[in-house]
Amino acid sequence: MNKSFKVKIYPNQEQQILIDKTFGQVRYIYNFMLNLKQKLYNYYGILLNYNNMSKILTELKKHKIWLCEVDKCSLQTSIKDLDQAYKNFYNGIAGFPNFKSKRGKNSYRTVGRINLDQDNKKIRIPKVGWIKFRDKINFSGLTKINNITITKTSSGKYFASISADVNIKAFAKTKKSCGVDLGLKNFCILNDGTKFENPRFFVNNQQRIKLLQQSLSRKIKDSKNYLKAKIKLAKFHEYIANCRKDYLHKISIQLVKEYDIICTETLQVKEMLMENDNAKDISDVSWYEFVRQLEYKCLWYDKVLSKIDTFYPSSQLCSNCGYRNYALRGNTSIREWTCPECGKHHDRDINAATNILNKGLSLI
Repeated sequence: MNKSFKVKIYPNQEQQILIDKTFGQVRYIYNFMLNLKQKLYNYYGILLNYNNMSKILTELKKHKIWLCEVDKCSLQTSIKDLDQAYKNFYNGIAGFPNFKSKRGKNSYRTVGRINLDQDNKKIRIPKVGWIKFRDKINFSGLTKINNITITKTSSGKYFASISADVNIKAFAKTKKSCGVDLGLKNFCILNDGTKFENPRFFVNNQQRIKLLQQSLSRKIKDSKNYLKAKIKLAKFHEYIANCRKDYLHKISIQLVKEYDIICTETLQVKEMLMENDNAKDISDVSWYEFVRQLEYKCLWYDKVLSKIDTFYPSSQLCSNCGYRNYALRGNTSIREWTCPECGKHHDRDINAATNILNKGLSLI
């Protein structure tokens, strides 16, 4: 099973310089090849594949010696990523590849010789050497390291994401199943009535963000105080993102441990962000990331995730007799209702979770 371990690394000054150089050169090669592919296709109808780009890179290194300073595998991986981006575009999976900006994400991936010293908490990265890391991650079950991705956050922190083959021990079977209804008032509601609160990490910290942004706007651009204020703002955004991610991990692993079958709804979050007045709340609650975590954790620990259709009216149907209450369509103010057919009183969210469970089980 493939699994990634993300750890914070602490490169020294020399190593930081080399890593930052690698970021720049990987970005340069990606943009150079993208520009070359576009021009050759537009003027001559020639399509460059990975092998062609690899040969061009070899020749380019003879003229631009500074490309030899960094890890060669990172440059090769960059053009592999570009080749894959074109394939995704032609297959309709993604849009046309864009040029990378130095203000964007700083990262590179390498597949060279990577060693891990768990006892001394050090990791060896090609060209860079041994770097200290600090984390509570348990690398038990790790059999083979496939690649490593080095990233630098906007606040100046460095991280290493180690992709490896591991032997993961499955959780014990509980013979229990649950339906999960996702919401805004409560983050998610289970069919047995269990409700997880919505912490609203971003919304509740808006005032602090506003003050930090105002402080940044008052500084002279690119001055030392401006850069300090910029890092301070970036760190606070990271803090909010980490709080949210930690909360999602705790809930998702709890559900995977307690239930063998988890049934959830499929939400079109992008469309909801464009059409809904509660776009800020929807973005803050991060439903997509939560379902993504459930997907790979169910795969790791031998559990089942059943996703129902996007347009299934789980909130409108009576879980007891199947009557459909059209008055609930688009009206989120009604939190409780009584079925006119069978007379059963429903909590809107618990009823929806029960319908999701029944529908999800029928799809397995």
